[in-house]
Amino acid sequence: MYAEIQCPDNDTVWLPDAATLCPACGCKTSRDHWNPDFVLKKTRYDLGVTYDGFYIASERFKAVADLLPGRTSFVPLPPRAHYRRQYYLMELLDEVRIDEARAAPKFGPLCGRCGQHRFIVGAIASFSQDMRADTGLVRSDLQFADGKEKFYALLVGAEAAEVLTKARLDGVWLEVVE
Repeated sequence: MYAEIQCPDNDTVWLPDAATLCPACGCKTSRDHWNPDFVLKKTRYDLGVTYDGFYIASERFKAVADLLPGRTSFVPLPPRAHYRRQYYLMELLDEVRIDEARAAPKFGPLCGRCGQHRFIVGAIASFSQDMRADTGLVRSDLQFADGKEKFYALLVGAEAAEVLTKARLDGVWLEVVE
C-alpha cells in the first residue's frame, strides 16, 4: 500500500512571466527559476500547489518531512508581513517511474521546439518499481496536466503515510493506492 499526497491550490503562480515557458507549446522549460517577488495568498495550508505546479510548504510540513526518508529540498521564501510562519519552495528529489503499460497515461503531441508532450493525463497508480512500506517522500517521474500547469505527483509508502496522517497537517490529505 502507498498513497498519493493531495493538497489544494494556493491561488498563486510561481513563474512570473512567459520567459520560462516554451513559446510554441506553453510548457515549462525549467523548474529551476527562483521568483523573489512571489507572494503566497493562501497561508492557512501546510502544503499547497501553485497553478503552475510548484509546491509551497509551511514550516510545520517541513518539520514532518524532515522525519521521513527521501531527499527533499526546502528553499525558504522571503518573509512577508502577512505570513505567520515560514514557507518554503519544496521539491522532492527522489522519484519513481510510472509503468506506462499498466497505467496507460495519455500523452499529448510532442512539441517540435522543446521536445515535451503538450499534456500528460491519466492514472498514476502503477509504477515500474514497487513502492515499499518504508518508502518516504518521492515524486512521479512524469509531470501531469497541460502546458505550464504540469505538476509532479507526490507519493509516500505506508509508514510515511501514517506519520503524515498523525501530523494532522492543514490542507494535506492522502489518497490511498492499493
